[in-house]
Amino acid sequence: MPVVRFGFSPAPVHVRTARLVASSVAQQAPLPGELLSEVRQATGEACSRAVVRHRRFGISDLVRMQLTIGAHFVAEVADFAPVTSTQLRDVSPDPADLTTQTADDDTLTEEVALTLLAGLVTDLQVIEAPDGIGSIVRMSWPL
Repeated sequence: MPVVRFGFSPAPVHVRTARLVASSVAQQAPLPGELLSEVRQATGEACSRAVVRHRRFGISDLVRMQLTIGAHFVAEVADFAPVTSTQLRDVSPDPADLTTQTADDDTLTEEVALTLLAGLVTDLQVIEAPDGIGSIVRMSWPL
């Protein structure tokens, strides 16, 4: 099962590169062509969310992305920002959820990213990292 790992500094300028890497790896998998743009957009949103979380908490560690080709094409984007239990929930694609919350710009950006991801990716999970530091956005597409 081929695995590609990619790390980048938490700066918005590097999100485009991460998106291109994900798209290139997805092209190597037997992923249907109509899903390539979905992979590119979803990976960009997940990486943008991770960058926002790192910058909000002043974390300079690399944002990490892992792409795996197996029975599914799986993209995982990991950040190292503190996690609250409300951030680890079932992701709802209901945009009305955003209007009922009052939050700072970074939190709103994170919620918008999760809402977009929920609309793009059928198999989406937002989980706590195994060591308890940070979160992982896991997206999967069948091959």
